[in-house]
Amino acid sequence: MDFHSGITIKRLGGLCFALLAMLVLLGSSTLFAADSITATKSKNPDNTYSVGGTDTFTIATNQTIRWTANYNPSMPTEGNDFYLHQSGQSLNQIALSTSLNSGFNSGEMFLNAGTYIISTTYFGMGVGSYTIEYNRTASISLSPGSHNFGTVLAGNNSANQLFSIVSTGDLPVTITGVTFSDPAHFSIVGAAPSGTAPASFNVRCNAGPAAGVFGSTITVTGSNPSVAVASPTATVNCTVELPVPNISCTGNPNLGTADWTTSETINISRSYSNTGTAPLVISNVQVVNLSPLAPFALNGAPSLAPLNSGSRSVAMTFTAPNAGGEATYSGQLRIDSNDPDEPVKLCPFTAVAHHPEPRMLLDDTVLDYHQVELGFAFTKAIIVRNAGDANLNLTVADILPLAADAPQWSNREVGATVVAPGGEAVFRQVFEPLATGNYNMQMRVSGDDPTNPEDIVTLMGEGIPPIPIDAVPVLDRSGSMNDAAGTAGTKLSAMKRAANLFTDLIAQRSDGLPAADADKLGLVEYNENNSQLLALDTLQGMQVTDAHNAIDGLTAGGNTGIGGAIQRAGTMLAGSPSSRKHVMVVMTDGKENVDPRIVPSVEIVKTNDPDIKMYSIGLGSNIEPDKLQAITNITNGYHQVADDLSGTSIFDLEAFYFKIFANATGMELVVDPTVPVNLNNTAPIVVQQAAITSSDKSATFLVLDVPALRPYYALELISPTGQIITPGVSIGGVAVHELTRDTYRLVRVVFPSLAQASDYVGVWQLRLTAKGLPKKVPGTTSHGYSQGTSDGVYNPGAGIVPIGFAAAVSSDYRMAVSAVASSSQPGATLNLSASFSDRAWPAPNAQARVTITSPSGTVYGPLNLYDDGTHTDSEAGDATFTTSFTQTAEAGSYKIFYKGQGYNERGELAPREATRYVSLLPPKPPEREEDCIPCHILKWLWAVVIALLLLGLWCCYRKRG
Repeated sequence: MDFHSGITIKRLGGLCFALLAMLVLLGSSTLFAADSITATKSKNPDNTYSVGGTDTFTIATNQTIRWTANYNPSMPTEGNDFYLHQSGQSLNQIALSTSLNSGFNSGEMFLNAGTYIISTTYFGMGVGSYTIEYNRTASISLSPGSHNFGTVLAGNNSANQLFSIVSTGDLPVTITGVTFSDPAHFSIVGAAPSGTAPASFNVRCNAGPAAGVFGSTITVTGSNPSVAVASPTATVNCTVELPVPNISCTGNPNLGTADWTTSETINISRSYSNTGTAPLVISNVQVVNLSPLAPFALNGAPSLAPLNSGSRSVAMTFTAPNAGGEATYSGQLRIDSNDPDEPVKLCPFTAVAHHPEPRMLLDDTVLDYHQVELGFAFTKAIIVRNAGDANLNLTVADILPLAADAPQWSNREVGATVVAPGGEAVFRQVFEPLATGNYNMQMRVSGDDPTNPEDIVTLMGEGIPPIPIDAVPVLDRSGSMNDAAGTAGTKLSAMKRAANLFTDLIAQRSDGLPAADADKLGLVEYNENNSQLLALDTLQGMQVTDAHNAIDGLTAGGNTGIGGAIQRAGTMLAGSPSSRKHVMVVMTDGKENVDPRIVPSVEIVKTNDPDIKMYSIGLGSNIEPDKLQAITNITNGYHQVADDLSGTSIFDLEAFYFKIFANATGMELVVDPTVPVNLNNTAPIVVQQAAITSSDKSATFLVLDVPALRPYYALELISPTGQIITPGVSIGGVAVHELTRDTYRLVRVVFPSLAQASDYVGVWQLRLTAKGLPKKVPGTTSHGYSQGTSDGVYNPGAGIVPIGFAAAVSSDYRMAVSAVASSSQPGATLNLSASFSDRAWPAPNAQARVTITSPSGTVYGPLNLYDDGTHTDSEAGDATFTTSFTQTAEAGSYKIFYKGQGYNERGELAPREATRYVSLLPPKPPEREEDCIPCHILKWLWAVVIALLLLGLWCCYRKRG
């Protein structure tokens, strides 16, 4: 077992060493310094061992050492030797003797630089001693070994360079001096190094008056009292140059452009600089014209003052020669100076004599209007831009003789104008087909652009008949439809009136049209089951009566299976041609509780019929507005809700169906109020009015009231000329279609040509004249209205009756609205917009407001919408008005009522109205089993099955017994 002799060992970085196989026999002990270590080891009486001398030594260089060792082992079998090892190595790494017997041994070995430790084995160790002799050195090094100070101007000094002296031997070295072989050009900066290494000093190059390349050797001397110390050296050099100027041309040599058509003169300048080390002395500056007509000249006397450093500009002028055409002229700036390399410096430059010209660019050379319904107009424009730098004299004209199809474009803007550089001109061309078919014509666009003097623009479009619609209302007849709906009677009776109105609107629009161009109507009814109430077909003759009879025959009872009814209606519409509009109107008063569910059913319908548009109507407080909204979000329609049909909401269900009809057929809503009218007034009362413009092609007026109260007043629709609209009357020679049924009166007017505009453009009025107060509230059971009510709107006993009036127009002037929530939950931001267009062209001369009613009935507004590039509006003046609404903490449905008005191209005021609903509800928990009626039924069926099985088993057991 090996033990260290008691010296504390530190790791020396894992320095490895090698025991060389060769032994160097030294001829004289003078190769070794007097440095040595000796030690004796002896056994004490108590069997411990005493150690004399040191047990470590250090050498700074790789060298051969001499050793002697004497052993007197008491137990030869233990292998009692002295050993050398380094920190971190095995204790018996190197044996000083390979003999296991008593005796004296000596020898030499080569060791790497490092610190060594002597170890012994205690057990069995007798008396012994050893001696190790080694050399110790004294040396220093100098770094860096060389340095180039670069170029130094005569009479100046270079930057300092630091040199370091370090000791590289075992013994200390005292610095005794630093010398230079060329002390005239190189010297120490500051104090010379002294004392014991390490040390450092700064050196610089001292440039004298003469130019040249100079070098020096730096020698450092040092001493040690024991050994000689070698002197390290380093070399330095530098180049000394005399100061000289250096001239160069600076700046952009392309100096500008002048108009040659006016012999324009512009001020220009060319620059030069001195990048040398001495002042640049200028003796002459002049302009040299390299092109004919000498367009360049000095602008004043140039400076001849010496230029120490930096740049200097020389002012000149350039006069564009009136020589015709675009041309580039060149010249030189000549500078005479004391630059020894370039005593004459030529700085070239150019300038352009420019002829400003227009550049005519067209946005499109083909204006394709695609399909436009007969009676409507669509605007596109020839847009010409001037990308040049001179005015463009532009003319847009018909190509004569006129094409045969030219009359299909009701308005073609032609004429001449001047377009400034960077500007544009817009010539609007209005396609208003007079008959079905494909049409095209061409127009000429010409200008004074020399590279593109003329373009031909092709106009093309197709006139198509009004796009017919195929509509399927989906009608709820679940048991809750027998519940009261305010003063409007039961929900079922209100729905019947509204569905009959929708039927009459479809029938009236198609009156007189060929069957291929007429609208079609189908009906689906549902409770927990669903069925086709009326096949999808045109409404002509007895078909209208059949539809009304089917609606009037509905009875209420059962649960609510909305999804299945949606799928049935979708199947009916999916078979219709894609050239027709597909419309579904879903009405419900409650929660769905029968599979299939709404959302997957809508997705199936949408997949089978991508162009379908669905509307949803919710009535009462038990509806699920989020699901109604889901129906319309998927299919780009919209939904509407009402808690009850009282007060000014008494006719809401009829109004909803009217709005849906207007939206589905592309009509614009002009007005839609229900107001209380006091029959105590004896003078005629203007209940409401609607403005009609020359942009409107037809109008449908809806008058709503309570049939039992009609004996007590007269309602008259009056045209702008004062003509009372009665059955059989005509406007501008076109017969008026009129229908009165139940709670409503429909009047449809197809407006004649603009030649008769004075007969229909202006304000249409609904006027009421009272005939006396009712003696009592008449019975109204047959019409589904409650008796004896008094809500401030419906109170006949006090002479207060409700009157509704709505008007929608087929028009070239349109307002498109949207209401988009940032999320489906309360607290969302409602982003609201209204866009105005006339003949499909943006009509920014408008204004829009919204009134928002919260779920609890709080009314906000009216709030302005903006087209100013702020208030969430993305672009000012684009005819899209926007705002945002954030007071949405309440859960439920928000009613957004838009009221806009603008002016058509003829300056006529065109009011527009629209209503949208947005439902915001917190996330719903998963549907519980107790909410699922089929789940209850299935559970009871399983209970019955299990009971029957148990009964059967019991009977079998009894028979066996």
